[in-house]
Amino acid sequence: MNVDICLANRAMMPAYLDTKRFHWVFFGDSFFYPFDNHDQAASTPDMGVYVPLQEKMLARWKKQEGVEALPADLAGYVAFVHKTMEDNQKRGGVASNSKPHIFAVCISPIPLATMPKGFINKYRAGGVPAAEEYRIFQDYVFRRITDEAGKLHLPMHFHSAVGIGDYFSLRNGNVLNLENVVRDARYKNVTFVLIHGGWPYEREAALLTAVKNVYLDTSFQSEMLYPSQFKLVLKQLLTLYPDKMMYGSDAFPFNDALGAEESMWLAARTTRTGLAAALAELVDEGAFSETKALELARNYLHDNAARLYGELKR
Repeated sequence: MNVDICLANRAMMPAYLDTKRFHWVFFGDSFFYPFDNHDQAASTPDMGVYVPLQEKMLARWKKQEGVEALPADLAGYVAFVHKTMEDNQKRGGVASNSKPHIFAVCISPIPLATMPKGFINKYRAGGVPAAEEYRIFQDYVFRRITDEAGKLHLPMHFHSAVGIGDYFSLRNGNVLNLENVVRDARYKNVTFVLIHGGWPYEREAALLTAVKNVYLDTSFQSEMLYPSQFKLVLKQLLTLYPDKMMYGSDAFPFNDALGAEESMWLAARTTRTGLAAALAELVDEGAFSETKALELARNYLHDNAARLYGELKR
């Protein structure tokens, strides 16, 4: 498929993947779910699948860091989160991945609430936190993760497209729910990447890249859209902030008929076909010269990502 380097969003990196070609993006959502998550998992069938996966991931991080039980206080838990992120970066992690707004976590535009004293100790041995106080805790942890990502120069990947499962909320899936985070002056040193380009709010996502430290990739859209549809998306992206747009495949084993190999091939074909058509029209309309069009194509397909993830250079 003539793809040079892939960012692999995985729980762990298996030995069979060549680390020169596959770079690890580790999951960060599990840090939001350290307590009894019965109510969270029971909220929708989607969450019934999602939450147990986060619990399993958190158990893996605890084992990695030699933590047998939850720390007794919030400071101790945040220290555990930060240490895990640091160690994951040392293990080859190039970014942290999260789905905060899809499940209505961390989208409140109000100032960060003060965490109640003794919150960790109150529930570490059992008991189910009330939904609102759990949300406040998750918001707090999310912001501590964001702080640490800035210190580590570790980009934060946000899943920004709707369509996860059957019970996703179109309203909560609007990428603009993340605007208060990416525009927060406290995080001006944090690089944010809007994975999947906000689809079907791709125009809003593209406009958010006006923020200096915000980028996006177009993964998933190239599996969802035909080339003629994707052409229109790319045509708009390339005339807004083309140095902020990046190719992505979202290669994933969707089902028995569409495995990771097939979805990567489909994404590459749809992207190249749609990109060629979009640039041809822009050249024909006098927006760009052919030389400029080829430059934009290379930036979108390769160079923008290579500049963002500097370590991707061989």
